Amino acid sequence: MKIGDIARVIRGTEEGKIVKIIDAKTVEIEIEDGFSIPVLKSDLVVVASEERDFLDDEPSEVKEKAFDLAKNERRPSSPLSDKGVYLVFEPLNDQDARLCLVNQTVFDVPFVLSEKVSDQLKGIASGVLVSDSFQSFGNYKLSNFDQWPIFFIQALFFKTGYYLPRNGINLELSLSASKFFKSKAKLKYFQSEVWARQIDENIKATDLEKLKTKFKQEVAEDIVEEAIIKDVPPKPLSMVPKEVDLHIEALVEDFSRLSNADMLKIQLKEFEDKLNLAITCGADRICFIHGVGKGTLKREIQKRLADYTNIQYKEQKRTGLKGPAAVTEVLIK
Repeated sequence: MKIGDIARVIRGTEEGKIVKIIDAKTVEIEIEDGFSIPVLKSDLVVVASEERDFLDDEPSEVKEKAFDLAKNERRPSSPLSDKGVYLVFEPLNDQDARLCLVNQTVFDVPFVLSEKVSDQLKGIASGVLVSDSFQSFGNYKLSNFDQWPIFFIQALFFKTGYYLPRNGINLELSLSASKFFKSKAKLKYFQSEVWARQIDENIKATDLEKLKTKFKQEVAEDIVEEAIIKDVPPKPLSMVPKEVDLHIEALVEDFSRLSNADMLKIQLKEFEDKLNLAITCGADRICFIHGVGKGTLKREIQKRLADYTNIQYKEQKRTGLKGPAAVTEVLIK
């Protein structure tokens, strides 16, 4: 069983589409009126294709419902264009919204959809969103909007025959309430308005001539660099700062959406870049200013310094304009 399969409860009359895999034994199916219920896999049977074919003799509204429950759901066709891929939340009631991807383009779109959790990704789904279709994945509570994750979407564009190459989608999407709840739109796949965010509006066709020119320039630069690399003079000592402020506000203009793990990663990269610069330029000392909070950054810095045999360090404490701060002074032999 997989997301998108149509399944029927063996000991009941409920039938619907599998929208979520809860664990190894349980799935969530969406039944009438948008309600979702957890069901044991052992209590379900997937509807056979022969039974679906039987629906061809049913009234048109029954056939439409059965077709809508397929993995790539469709509505009557209308003119398609080169752009029109949306991340959509369909309101099911006043409490829940269903996450969907919509493809109104002439392309088939292979995709990966994930949630960003700290510095890792949690996969939601992957597959191919065929031209003129949509897929749904699971429900989110509107009351918990401020706890919704950052969504990470990767996608490519393909169609049979000749077409101009296009850049893919590699998008990290954080939804803000002020914009989200004003983004309602009418899309042909849904009976009522949905919250929609177009994710391919800034995608451009690849300029092959520019790509060729850039490639030739890079090759030429590599040849020149390789030829003169032995004659490159050492970097001057003046390039090395005496002190490096590792407070996140000194490194990033807007860090309000960064997790603690993301901030730590940025701070450690700045530390490693400046330490390597000091070693390369022949400096004998450099100071790193960091906070006096839980000491996480200080421990990570000292852990990295311990890997160097030609380095000693000592701690200092000082009070500046930003309040008390801890300083790690690095002495390079």
